Amino acid sequence: MDPAISVHSVVLVQPAAPEKLQPGEIVSYRSGSSVVIHRLVENHIVEGEFVTRG
Repeated sequence: MDPAISVHSVVLVQPAAPEKLQPGEIVSYRSGSSVVIHRLVENHIVEGEFVTRG
């Protein structure tokens, strides 16, 4: 996520309604026991899925 978020940075997150998220925004989500942070590329609201890059 450099240069937007440097390695070893602390990131604060808050819940957001999926339909309000726009491409280009940075999102976080749980994957197993990990929290993943990526940039949102596409928001497929009807299908209930995101396309991310990061």
